[in-house]
Amino acid sequence: MKKEGVDINNEEEVKKFHDKEKAITIEGIREIFFKYCPNGTIYFNTGGAEINLPQWHDYNTHFELEDLPTVWGGYDKLPIRAKYFGGTGKDYLAMTGKFHCCWGEFGGFKTTDALKFEVSSMLTWGSKCSIGDQMHPLGTMDLQTYKNIGEAYSYAEKIEDYCFGVKETSKLAVMVNTNAKVNEGIAKLLLDCHFDFDIIHQNTNLNKYEVILIPDNYYLNETDAKRIQEFVDNKGKLLILGGGALREDKSQFAINIGLEYLGKSEFDKDYIKIESILDSPLLCYSSAHKVKGNGEILATVFEPYFKRTYKHYCSHSNTPNKAETANYPGCIKVNNVIYIAHELASNYFDFGNIYQRRYFEKIVNLLYTDKNIVASNLQPTARIRFVEQEKKHCYCAHFLYAPPIQRGSVAIIDDLPPLYNIETEVKVDKPIKSVKLMPQNENLAFEQENNKVSFTVEKFTSHQLVVLEY
Repeated sequence: MKKEGVDINNEEEVKKFHDKEKAITIEGIREIFFKYCPNGTIYFNTGGAEINLPQWHDYNTHFELEDLPTVWGGYDKLPIRAKYFGGTGKDYLAMTGKFHCCWGEFGGFKTTDALKFEVSSMLTWGSKCSIGDQMHPLGTMDLQTYKNIGEAYSYAEKIEDYCFGVKETSKLAVMVNTNAKVNEGIAKLLLDCHFDFDIIHQNTNLNKYEVILIPDNYYLNETDAKRIQEFVDNKGKLLILGGGALREDKSQFAINIGLEYLGKSEFDKDYIKIESILDSPLLCYSSAHKVKGNGEILATVFEPYFKRTYKHYCSHSNTPNKAETANYPGCIKVNNVIYIAHELASNYFDFGNIYQRRYFEKIVNLLYTDKNIVASNLQPTARIRFVEQEKKHCYCAHFLYAPPIQRGSVAIIDDLPPLYNIETEVKVDKPIKSVKLMPQNENLAFEQENNKVSFTVEKFTSHQLVVLEY
């Protein structure tokens, strides 16, 4: 760094130097590797499978989505990553560990129930499976480790043929960017509301979607703006969260949606009132992005009396709201576009407010009518996915439920409560011959009316695969 004149006290300069040297190193390794293994596969475990680090993606022949959900990314880190990297055209696998607290933990074990659930989750999201271990210095295998892993893999072996090479069926798609919090926040919202979703890539045909969701502070470059504008002009529906769909200089909307952007509110926090959700204003943990335009007001903003400071404050936490509404909307619908003024994805990632989730669900349902799967009697922490497996001539519905409990610094899968009477309706474009529970290979009663198929899963624990053969 000294030789190149890098100021080691300048974090930005040091990062640029680091990235340059890292790229040189990776390129050198690839050159040597492919010289001797021209058909080999190589993955660089240095941000190579993080959505928010796209500069490293092209160096890999495949992606390994590493996570230790008990203590690292949590059990909702995988779904959006698997959907994103599943759309790149490259192979991908999910990687967890047999460990309880950290990688390389000698004597640390997850239960077989936990490992089975994690493997089931990998398969639900279309990922091949990898469970990490660390060999003892004596060079002997720990047989208990492989007994536990074997029980998880024995379940995977029974259903894996239905889980790879699948095609998304959702008509709801999300744009993701380099903000990891926003990406995972929007995924948590969608997962908890049981909205199956797809991820938009640069080469994605937008015409197959009913609704596109642009999350918090997603700025549109000229190419993206043109694509989204064409989608909206062709009657596509758009949901924008606070600060989304702006130009890259943040000055104004990058697309014509009948709204003018006025900037972010000067307050640190404010309030929103949503009819049928709460009768009182609900606290928002970051303030609204102000817009102006003519449309249907779906939620109103209430400003606080003042911005809280050390010198100017009220009570223990936040300043209370004024009695009158603000002169800008909390949520507004203009034709086929809805704008939510607050950064709901970031808020939900940080605080998980249930009323904000219900608000989000209500707004999505106003736009999203052509759902690929709807299931009743599911808890918010249950997960669903509905895909097509063309190779086996079937559709596959996945149901997951094993709510983790936080004990100290560790999220633990301990209880496996069953869920009952999951009344399900899915959308298909082929006549269905049979509906089966797998791996039980039990036939389910079903009804098909045009492109809608309905069936009921009477009970399941942890994971259930339902196969609709055509």
